[in-house]
Amino acid sequence: MNEVSYGVTMRTAAPVAVVWEELSTLDRLLGHLPGISSVVLGADGTTGSFTFFLSRLGRVWKRVEASAALIEGGEPRLLRWKVETPSMEFQFDGTFELTPVGADETTLVYQGTMRFSDRYAGPLDPLHADVLEEHLETVAGRIAGRAARRIRAEQALGEA
Repeated sequence: MNEVSYGVTMRTAAPVAVVWEELSTLDRLLGHLPGISSVVLGADGTTGSFTFFLSRLGRVWKRVEASAALIEGGEPRLLRWKVETPSMEFQFDGTFELTPVGADETTLVYQGTMRFSDRYAGPLDPLHADVLEEHLETVAGRIAGRAARRIRAEQALGEA
C-alpha cells in the first residue's frame, strides 16, 4: 500500500460548539463532501455507505461504492473518521481537531492519510497528494464557512 498524508488549518469566526455541530455526526460530515449521493446510514448513525462517481475528461467513468464510519469523538474537540472503498483498494483516515480562540473563534485542523494499492498508483501517483489536499481544504472550508455563516445569520436575526 502507498500512503500520503496532509493537513490543513483554518480559523473561523464561530465558537467551537457551532463548528462541532457541523461535523459531529456522520450525516452532517458526509453532507460536506462534494459529489456523493445515495447515502445510507447505519442504525446507530456512526456508520454508513454512499456512492460517488469518478469522471474522466468530463464524462462519468465509474460508479464507486464506499463506506464511512466515525471512529472516535472527543466532544467537542476531536473527531476521527474513516472511508473505505474496497473496489479501488482505497482507505482514508481523517482527524478533526477544534481549538477555541477566545469565545467567538475556532481553529479547525483537519488531517488525513490516504492509503491506496500499488495497482492504482501507476501514472496517477503525482496526483494523489493533490487529491488529498483538495479534499481536506474543501471539507474544512465548507465546515468553517457554514459555521461562520450560521453565526452571522443568528446575529443578524437577533439584531433585527
